[in-house]
Amino acid sequence: MVAATDAGGRRTDVIVLVHLDEAAKRIVFLWVPRDTRVVMAVSKGASPRPFKINAANVYGGMPLLEQAVTDIVGIRPDFFVKTDFATFQKAIDLLGGVTLQVRQPMDYEDHAAGLSIHIGAGEQHLNGEEALGYVRWRADGRGDIGRISRQQDFVATSLAQWLSRSPRLLLLLPTLLTAVQTDAPVATLVRAGSILLHHPALSFHTLPGVASYIGGVSYWIADAESTRQLVAGLHLADSGKGALTEQRAGPVEEPRRTVAAASAL
Repeated sequence: MVAATDAGGRRTDVIVLVHLDEAAKRIVFLWVPRDTRVVMAVSKGASPRPFKINAANVYGGMPLLEQAVTDIVGIRPDFFVKTDFATFQKAIDLLGGVTLQVRQPMDYEDHAAGLSIHIGAGEQHLNGEEALGYVRWRADGRGDIGRISRQQDFVATSLAQWLSRSPRLLLLLPTLLTAVQTDAPVATLVRAGSILLHHPALSFHTLPGVASYIGGVSYWIADAESTRQLVAGLHLADSGKGALTEQRAGPVEEPRRTVAAASAL
């Protein structure tokens, strides 16, 4: 599981389950919207009550976030990697930025949140600061779901570009080792990098659900049955050689967005 905290370093602004399947030469990404409604007991003796999942790290750190994700998705992450906005920005700059197609002008100012986003439409080459604005922007009327779609496009496009000049990926290693928090062994991280360098098929998915207001609070309400079908359809229950997640749920659905990294290079 990969989680990125906000500027305050507490709430998880991005939560992604990443399943690396070495045998099938594929990587599956499953985004969990930060507003997903979960029921948690956030302190000893406290009664469980509803929260947005991005608050789990605030009250119980990564163990509580891992448990919340497990309860919603049915998959217990084997390991976590936690990063932040500053590390993301630095990594993009180290890799020389990314060129992508921006579908509409992106202009947004929020001084309280530290956001000043001004990116034109069309083909743009983004540096670290601009890339951070691109993946955080959500002023398109689709809220967090629109933002997740852009994050998925960004990951697919940037990986295709960076893998075509793979030696530059080595520049990331010092940054990753010193700036991320993880419980994954070094050997596991090296293995993950090796899978990436062999140009696996990439598929991108979002936790099925619907946006809803409850008690005046905006949530993403997960659809349990659709989630079970998605998890089963992606064969995340198959813990074959190379699988980095374990599965606890059932049924079947085709991946909705698939990008073949090799054909993009």
